[in-house]
Parts: sequence; structure tokens; C-alpha cells
Amino acid sequence: MNGIDILMKDRLEEFERDVRPMYKSEFLCCAKCCDTHAQASSNELQACLETCKQPVTEIGQLFDKEMSAFKNRLQRCQHLCQMQAKAQLATSSEDQVKVSLRQCVDECGVSAQEKAEEMFRRLSQFVEKKTAYK
Repeated sequence: MNGIDILMKDRLEEFERDVRPMYKSEFLCCAKCCDTHAQASSNELQACLETCKQPVTEIGQLFDKEMSAFKNRLQRCQHLCQMQAKAQLATSSEDQVKVSLRQCVDECGVSAQEKAEEMFRRLSQFVEKKTAYK
């Protein structure tokens, strides 16, 4: 595993632990809906359940959006490195191109680590905001 893989694994585990209280709240809220809406219509029960699920749904959507943007940035950076390497082949030796490509990809990894930290900071702030109102 390289640095970005280790960082992502660690941050994903931390994030999952941070979200667990939200899952607990969702389940308890849903159980309460079933108790308090036992005699209600199925539409009323469904509305209550959807309200309970909203915070977890929102964090899931935000996570998917952030992760997609993160992956896209990393792929674009790596693609740019490959394009630069191809252009360099005309004027440099294969060994020089390999070294240059490796350096470029390493720089993408360093940048990705910084972006991953920012992404997880935003996600954690969102979770804190959502759990603060419970």
C-alpha cells in the first residue's frame, strides 16, 4: 500500500465511526415512528421514517459527491502525468521519462493526500453539524 491508500483506509474507518451515532439515531427514530404511528396510515408512517433517514441519506450523498470529485482529480492528475511523459519521449531517454513520470505521479499522491484531508474535514464538519441538532 502506498501513502494515499493508507491515508484513505484510515480516514474512511474514522469517518465510518463518526457516522455510527447517526445510524443509531436513525434506527431509534424509525423504531419510535413504528411505535407512535402504529395506528396511522402507511403514508404517515412512511413520512416519519423518511424524516428519520434524512440525515444519513444526506451524509451518504455528500460522501459520494466528495469521493467522486476526489477520484476525478486524482485521475486527471495522473492522466496529465502520462500525457507529459508521452510528449517527453520525443526528446528524452526512456529512463529519464520513467523518472519524470514517477516524480509527477508521486506529486499527484502528495496533492491527493492534502485533498483527502480537506475532504474528510468537510465531511466531519457536516456530521458534527447534523449530530449537533439531535
